[in-house]
Amino acid sequence: MARRKTPSEPEAGELWKDEELARLQRALLAWYDASRRNLPWRRTRDPYAIWLSEVMLQQTRVEAVIPYYERFLERFPDVASLAASPIESVLPYWSGLGYYRRIRNFHAAVREVAESYGGAVPSDERFAELPGVGPYTQAAVRSIAFQVPVPLIDGNVERVLARLLLCRDEVKKASTQKRFHAFLERWLDRSRAGDFNQALMELGATVCTPRSPRCSACPLEASCRAHRFGAQEELPRLPERVPSVDEAWVVLVLRRGEEPGEVWLEPREERGLMQGLWEFPTWIGLERRALARALAATPSGAFALLRERGVEHAYELGRERHSILNRRIRAEILELPLPARAPKPSPQGRWVKLEQVSELPIGGFTKKVLRRLGE
Repeated sequence: MARRKTPSEPEAGELWKDEELARLQRALLAWYDASRRNLPWRRTRDPYAIWLSEVMLQQTRVEAVIPYYERFLERFPDVASLAASPIESVLPYWSGLGYYRRIRNFHAAVREVAESYGGAVPSDERFAELPGVGPYTQAAVRSIAFQVPVPLIDGNVERVLARLLLCRDEVKKASTQKRFHAFLERWLDRSRAGDFNQALMELGATVCTPRSPRCSACPLEASCRAHRFGAQEELPRLPERVPSVDEAWVVLVLRRGEEPGEVWLEPREERGLMQGLWEFPTWIGLERRALARALAATPSGAFALLRERGVEHAYELGRERHSILNRRIRAEILELPLPARAPKPSPQGRWVKLEQVSELPIGGFTKKVLRRLGE
């Protein structure tokens, strides 16, 4: 016997008529024209500036991006200025945004634009071949900067479509993405491609939010199937989250000379998270007692100075919590004063005047430690 369909399961083959899609286009764009946020990257048609904003906005809140965006453009206003700058001088202007692979790829891609395309960001498929440019970035930049009619899908768009179409499948599945893309190909307003794509993202960011969506303020409310059947809080269906991992850190602040004095910083290795950033010596997976044993076992020369001074005599600056992706970090921060002419404690790194640390590329956790030093 065939299973009866409940009201929350419309026919899978039900089609959206062209007339309804056209009406939804008009409603969405009218809402966007009246309600969009006044964001700095919406006040330019410069492909470089729009590209920069899209890179910065990946996995970062709009409110956090704005000051970084404005400061970055003030220092690197165009392709030529960024391409001519080494990555070491660029990283401080990204410091604190995280996911540093984004800026390394962007820097490499801009250099390629300068070298291969005379400094003009390509508007065609060649843009997708640049380092770090994935399907979303190429669609966003080409549609917004050049009005190329290509649909885009990000987390906000996925949420809007899952609810509008009453899609109960996992949104990241290839089959779901294919379905969303096919729907957008029909729905996209080709005369205002950039505005249409931004309107969908804006709707997901400000109205069709993950929790407590404001359906009464949504221009698509009358056609939204999830709203019709009261399923908006259940959707979208997301992949299972990666479980969190707890980590213990010991962070050692070596300060030499009279305060504020100099502090010892080391560059992270070129691979892995936060590559190329400068940080205080950090031991992962250790408690304070274990650090003393680890230092005692280090090869001759490396941190010999610390063995002589004795980590047990370090002051405790406090404990700090921090998160990096799925890692939940509990850090014990120690400060060990050293003589004014103390040598290098290890072959890597350098002594830096405390007031000059912010000129180096540093991550969010290092900034937390610096705030403790200033308290």
